[in-house]
Amino acid sequence: MVFQDYGRSLFPWFTVRKQLTYARNCIDANRTEGNAVDANVEKILELTGLSGYADMLPNQLSGGMKQRVALARALVLKPGVLLLDEPFGSLDAYNRYQLEDYLLKTLKNMDIGMILVTHDLDEAIYLCNRIIIIKRSNRYKIKRRIRIP
Repeated sequence: MVFQDYGRSLFPWFTVRKQLTYARNCIDANRTEGNAVDANVEKILELTGLSGYADMLPNQLSGGMKQRVALARALVLKPGVLLLDEPFGSLDAYNRYQLEDYLLKTLKNMDIGMILVTHDLDEAIYLCNRIIIIKRSNRYKIKRRIRIP
């Protein structure tokens, strides 16, 4: 899962590489693959454009880079579906568009689906092949379903 407030979800004392290895080790504490896990971390760092920043701490990164770290940390777990809760809401337009492109490329390369929560219709149209608009009354209800060709 990738949250809107990505800065708070990163460990300030871990490097970018350690953020990913720690997440992977928490999920698979009994791992015996060692080098295979390290190779997967390096692959994700490369796919997300973070290889050159792997030894940096979060306070040395821009907001866009921190968001990329949060995305990479989720991807290193090899999820079948990635849950994204307004992941680009706090970024400027340039970083948002750049990360959207990274996201699409990475999910396609890794064959991962996603569920995206957003208030930005343009973002939904660009990133998704199906949009579900939810209406809030006393309960949440599906107001409309839209297929994107």
